Amino acid sequence: MSTALSARDGWGPEWAAAVADVASRAAAVFSSAGVPGCLTVVDMQSCRLLDAWWLRRCLEPLARLSGRPLRYVPCGDGGHAQPTAPAWSVGTAPMELCWPQGSSVPLNRASGQAWLPDGPVLLLTGDAAQRLPQELLLAHHGQMSEWAGEPGAKAWQPMDAARHCAWITQSIEAYASCLPSAMLSLPIGYWRFAAQALAWAPHGCLMVARAEGWSSIADMRETTIDRIDVNGDAPPVNFHWLAQQAPRLGASTHTIRHRRDTVVQLMVGGLPDAQAALPLLGAPLAAAVRSPRADRVRAVRALALAGDLPAALSVMELATHDPAMLRSAWDVLAARAASASPAVAARLGMWLEHAMADNPWFGEDQVLLRAAGHVALACARIDLAQTVLRALDDLGGAVASDLAALARCLEQLGCFEAALGACDRAIALDAKHTQSAVLRARITARIAALVGPWGMQHEHPVAPLLLDPLHADHAPMLVRQMRDPSIPSMTALPPLTPGEDGRAWIEGRLKDGPASFAIVHRQLGFVGYIDLRLWQSTAFVCYWIGPDFQGLGLCAPALALACDLAARNGVELLLSSAYDDNLRSLRVLRKNGFEAMTVRALAPDHDRTFVMLPVAAPMTQVEAEKRLADFCENTGSGLRFGAAQAGATDTATQDTKED
Repeated sequence: MSTALSARDGWGPEWAAAVADVASRAAAVFSSAGVPGCLTVVDMQSCRLLDAWWLRRCLEPLARLSGRPLRYVPCGDGGHAQPTAPAWSVGTAPMELCWPQGSSVPLNRASGQAWLPDGPVLLLTGDAAQRLPQELLLAHHGQMSEWAGEPGAKAWQPMDAARHCAWITQSIEAYASCLPSAMLSLPIGYWRFAAQALAWAPHGCLMVARAEGWSSIADMRETTIDRIDVNGDAPPVNFHWLAQQAPRLGASTHTIRHRRDTVVQLMVGGLPDAQAALPLLGAPLAAAVRSPRADRVRAVRALALAGDLPAALSVMELATHDPAMLRSAWDVLAARAASASPAVAARLGMWLEHAMADNPWFGEDQVLLRAAGHVALACARIDLAQTVLRALDDLGGAVASDLAALARCLEQLGCFEAALGACDRAIALDAKHTQSAVLRARITARIAALVGPWGMQHEHPVAPLLLDPLHADHAPMLVRQMRDPSIPSMTALPPLTPGEDGRAWIEGRLKDGPASFAIVHRQLGFVGYIDLRLWQSTAFVCYWIGPDFQGLGLCAPALALACDLAARNGVELLLSSAYDDNLRSLRVLRKNGFEAMTVRALAPDHDRTFVMLPVAAPMTQVEAEKRLADFCENTGSGLRFGAAQAGATDTATQDTKED
């Protein structure tokens, strides 16, 4: 998978924050120089949606805090095509511009008339210097050649010096005399655009360009060794030439270089003492360029490939929930998250949730939706996974692997028929997709196993919960939620052995009786466990909610489901217990109609409160205590009662937990 950044990714939140700082500083500098009016930020690359959104998030509060008027103006070059990012303003009316090719001034998109700024302008040209027409030249021992010819058949040809005016020809000859053998470009298109922009903004204009380029003679000499990599149709920009010729436009420049592929140049006109102000204006951009986003993208993927998911996460968390981190490494992140510790997986899931919330264009990018869906599923964030995979499917971008992942989500939500439908669609797209075929067979077997009075799913009429008969397929989620050591200690359930995958634990519970269930939330998936230990017409209820889902109010409706299921299957008396200090669990039991019993077990189990719920008909405490003793005697666990308490025997019962 490529680690390259896409145009939609833009240059990232750090760059946007730096541009916001530059805008704030520019407004202050122009104001202190006596330049009146509103600062207009004209964005020539408003198609970079994330950059535009991040810029607004950083710049709008600064503008409101300063009290100076400011407008952000998206400016396209396609005639009447709508710009992608919305216009906004502080203290003035918003507007949109378009700057058609060949026009000397931009047009108001609403009126179609030429628009003149009423104050200084910050012109964000992005990589326009590289996109506008350039000439690629080759200096070799005093001779200059140009890359020319028909598209697809260009070649090096002797340069025709007569095509240029005298001062341009002189500047080219100067390069030829000091470069023994090197490549360079002549950004004629951007030069002409800069001349138009500076003339258009009479109150001052600060242009910010960022592109691959040369910033010095030394850069051009270095290109001798890698000139084969230079794209002749969009060569690196000769920012050195622009800086040398800027005085012809009455402008000053400040160039920031990190590497040849990251050069930033500020060009300003109409600002007194501009040469002294430019380093101050460019300082935020210098810091952003020195911490390049592409390096972090590569680092995330490299660390994930090396198996160090926590370190990869640390880099991602430094990137302010930048979706480019996800785009570049989602396949590796998903593979590592599937085997990561619950804490690390939860951390990645939280980063993913914030990335989706912080980037409003997330839902329009099919690659990001696919990445988020697979990573969320690997992190056991079923809520996020099914949401983004459904969105991807609605956009028509789902492939077989995406539909298989959606089927896995639906399976974990207990929606077996819908999961089968997703599998069928995946197989229809790719008949050889083995994962979908295996998944379909497994879900079909699950459906076939839903038989018998205790073998059916039982759904809550109001709450988004169902009881799903416990199955070996629940093992991965059960292991993740039973990581809390207090669950076995509070419930008297056997703990998981180190390294156990949960299947043996589930097999043991099913041997104890048929009424063991996974508590499944319709959006969150597996959230806990509940069983009814049966003897004749008496059942003892045991339940727990996993640590990731405690405090959400899930236990009371889950217990209500179990009580309803017991009543449907002929249970006359429900029993349970909780430690005396487990007030939450006792409240849940009371909420479902259980009442405390007077019976107490002998030490060391004397600190439990036993509760009862007659289901079929009213029952006295005495009768319930007798049934409790009979239950314990015939199910054989370790509780002991005094002789006066319906006959002491070695008994088996279980406690409950809900935090």
